[in-house]
Amino acid sequence: MILHVNKAPRTMFGNSVAEESDDPKHIRNYWAWHTKVFALGVDAWWPDDGDELPIEARLARHRCYYEGPLVDRPNQRPWALHRNGYAGAARYGGWIWTGDPQSRWATLAAHVPVGINHSLSLTPFWGSDIGGFVPTKELTGELYVRWFQFGAFNPLFRSHGRTWKLRLPWGWNTGEFGPVESNAGPDKSELNNAEVEPICKKYLELRYRLLPYNYTLMREACDSGMPPMRGRCGCTTRATPRR
Repeated sequence: MILHVNKAPRTMFGNSVAEESDDPKHIRNYWAWHTKVFALGVDAWWPDDGDELPIEARLARHRCYYEGPLVDRPNQRPWALHRNGYAGAARYGGWIWTGDPQSRWATLAAHVPVGINHSLSLTPFWGSDIGGFVPTKELTGELYVRWFQFGAFNPLFRSHGRTWKLRLPWGWNTGEFGPVESNAGPDKSELNNAEVEPICKKYLELRYRLLPYNYTLMREACDSGMPPMRGRCGCTTRATPRR
């Protein structure tokens, strides 16, 4: 079970959850607010929002959700999914997704270089909301499928967004959007698209077959910083002509 958490203090601070402080915005005391729920069996945390947080608070929040769980479960690796961070966040193992992107082809295309650069500069544990979070008229079964295929090879593989029934591969053939939270959305003709599910099923099954391989890549990323998602050099070597 993963709990969604909002409204982090803008002035959150602290170098360690072991530090003594009476300030409620210190990560020691902020984490204490979580412990009763954590003891009920929560497995991980989803710290959302925070785009307004200054750098220091962003890093403090990453540290909070790394060190805090270790206090109560020292033999269990913490896991948290953050909306933002800053250079240095990788040491706390937090995963980061790309916020609430719009469902557009240009957005999907931009995620390729964004993912590669993010993995090299911030943290290798990266992903996006498959299909885009905010629906637009460009959201079709094909856009969702292409994003799903791309996501199957990202470190984080998550289908999430508004009109939530269309975040389910089989949802495209049910005839329903789910709750509409936006003025724009896919054309209703897309609501009975039977082609989406079998393609997504193929890539979902591939993702699960790759679990041992991906686990090895994540371990390598943890030990060396080498990201699972990397660019390839397109250079060619030219032989020096003999004289």
